[in-house]
Amino acid sequence: MSDDWGMKVTKDTKSVTSTDKRDYSVHTEDFLNILRIETGGAGTIDLNDLRFNIQTLTIAHGFGYIPYFKFFGYFSGAHSTNLFDITCPSEIIDSAGNPSVYVFPVIDATNLVVTFYHALFTPANNILHYHSYFGRDQLV
Repeated sequence: MSDDWGMKVTKDTKSVTSTDKRDYSVHTEDFLNILRIETGGAGTIDLNDLRFNIQTLTIAHGFGYIPYFKFFGYFSGAHSTNLFDITCPSEIIDSAGNPSVYVFPVIDATNLVVTFYHALFTPANNILHYHSYFGRDQLV
């Protein structure tokens, strides 16, 4: 336990400086082989033309198998800046409570393709800031 990183939760009456893993109810080292992140990325996509078109964002991972993934984002401009998590088809609601963008992620052995469809109330100034993460392990 020479590494000083991660999350550690000690049991009652145990010291946070303990080097004995039995003194912890949660210790990050116990989870090193669970949900490992292999790669990730971030960027922006301008969805201002979404009022008239379908737009796609392709993020390559190139693993040769289908990994688990997480896709997070938020809109700047006319949308609320709330962070959203897209791992299945979703509807993004704007700050006024209206549906604004429909999002459909599809992953295969080489790419994550996220398709954006406009909704009835899609406002202008749609800049999506996103983060994507790909796991090391194959989905089964």
